[in-house]
Amino acid sequence: MPANTIMALDPTAESKIAQREPNPLPSDLNGKVIGFLNGDGAGQFLRIDALYKEVLKILKQRYQIKDVVWGEKFRSKNSQGASDDTLSSMAQKCDLVVNGIGV
Repeated sequence: MPANTIMALDPTAESKIAQREPNPLPSDLNGKVIGFLNGDGAGQFLRIDALYKEVLKILKQRYQIKDVVWGEKFRSKNSQGASDDTLSSMAQKCDLVVNGIGV
């Protein structure tokens, strides 16, 4: 490469996940199965699971929740997201999933 040539690199990557529009939210939560997908990393300052429990307490006061499903994402500094099995299971079981990240 000549001395006065600048090489530009594109750091973007193509998504491996098919993108689609989310399903519409239910009009109310009575009789619904609610999922909570935990994104805390070990040693985080804010424990998202504690927040989820408070949110769930409020939801149960306002609605007749049918069931609750708990899922977890990877807990590694080098990994993000949940396994395909976790996502598939929650998609099949839940009417609505709350996805959070603890910081």
